[in-house]
Amino acid sequence: MGKRLGLLLIIGFALTTILPTSVNAWFESCDRQIVLAAGTSTTVSSPNYSSNYGAGTSCRYQIQAPQGFTITASCSIKIYRDANNNCANEYFYVMRDGSKELLGSEYLCGTGSVQRTSRFNKLTLAYTSGSYNTGSFTCSLTLNCDCGWSVSSKIVGGRTAAVNEYISMVGAVNLLSNSLFCGGAIISPFYILSAAHCFTGSLATPANVGALVGDHDYTTGSDTSYSALYRISSIVKHGLYNSVTNVNDIALLKTSSEIQYNAGVGPACLPYGFAINAFDNNVILDAPGWGTTSFAGPVSTVLRTVQLNTMDLTTCKSRGMTDVTSGQLCTYTAGKDTCQYDSGGSLYYRYNKLYTILL
Repeated sequence: MGKRLGLLLIIGFALTTILPTSVNAWFESCDRQIVLAAGTSTTVSSPNYSSNYGAGTSCRYQIQAPQGFTITASCSIKIYRDANNNCANEYFYVMRDGSKELLGSEYLCGTGSVQRTSRFNKLTLAYTSGSYNTGSFTCSLTLNCDCGWSVSSKIVGGRTAAVNEYISMVGAVNLLSNSLFCGGAIISPFYILSAAHCFTGSLATPANVGALVGDHDYTTGSDTSYSALYRISSIVKHGLYNSVTNVNDIALLKTSSEIQYNAGVGPACLPYGFAINAFDNNVILDAPGWGTTSFAGPVSTVLRTVQLNTMDLTTCKSRGMTDVTSGQLCTYTAGKDTCQYDSGGSLYYRYNKLYTILL
């Protein structure tokens, strides 16, 4: 990003004093919708760029990417400001949540470069001009794969999880009894990763299974506004799943409708960037779930999490886990473990403030 040259940045708490009663009226003659596909980029510029836009004009750019992506705008702006370094009725707006109303947005004026990234998959840019002055801007738009965010950056073990800490966490719901029976993790807008052994008998029928996302305490609806229940259209078990040894104990659930991402719901990152042996020994992983808090004990109605340490295969077998294979991951921490009804939930590794799931 280029060096800032006298750029004036004013946070948008004063926007109610500079926006008209109807924001949309400003943009009736120039209101553009830009849809970006994965793997693409584009440039958004003010009218007549590289010359100035006309005095008294305005334009709004509503930009949308596929779910699972954020949008980064790298902008060079030249917006007039007066002798007192105030924005003289010339404003460049950035709304990181994509709202078209612009209330709460940042607005800028001056000359220089600025970079902003959307909170999710929508971003709104706009400018407004007074009757006498003009300016210009150009913004390069790029997409970033987005996953694994969290409301909390602090991780401790053996505790109740923070509300919406694990945004990819799914509770598999038995729709016949309205009860949770396993866990899972969102990996894309239509797919959930879980365990094959969870889906037997009547629960092998997709119509009998639901996916609860964005929840924390499933007995109340007041703890989070992000919870939603999705129906399942298909359940696919790993082709080499062995129900006796539990080798390849993997299932993919497809939802009937697209999972809507927000601050409390989104995909986990997948461990593509790690070597196959990166988690062999003494790596701390998180294991969240709504399972029982003791063997044969009561289930937890709130999402809980425990930290477990990985163990290499040789040590694991020497401690009695003789059936473990090279395709499985061994964890052990004294006095801590997952329990009944935690099955299907993933192990999470915290990396660069993002959650990556491991099988």
